[in-house]
Amino acid sequence: MGKHYLFIGFYMLTALAASAGKGASGTNNGSSNISGTVVTESAKPLNKVTVVISAPCLPKPQSVETDENGNFNFGQLEPCTYKVTFESNGYKKVITEKVVVASDKKTQLKVQLQPQCSECLWNDSDHGTFSSQLQIYD
Repeated sequence: MGKHYLFIGFYMLTALAASAGKGASGTNNGSSNISGTVVTESAKPLNKVTVVISAPCLPKPQSVETDENGNFNFGQLEPCTYKVTFESNGYKKVITEKVVVASDKKTQLKVQLQPQCSECLWNDSDHGTFSSQLQIYD
């Protein structure tokens, strides 16, 4: 009988500890984020790049602009797979389809935007996914 109570006590402590990091809605406490830096080909920070995230777990897309150092941050995110879009006048749009944000993890991105050129073989609607220009750090 004593082992039975010990097991129930352990189970209740485990459940309490697991819920301690969650808010009232049962989600994480918002310490997950996506942040990073946007630079040019010559590694110069890009200011005022529009960064947009969308995901099934968001009611609507969210957007921010990079600061004078090319930095951006989306805080208090739910664990989910996000689509991240980087767009600035004079540069090719970069779309990243699968940025995974885990619970209580900081996801760091470094993106290099390339200038648009009139001599390129593709048109402006052919953005594709430029995974070679994106680095994800956990």
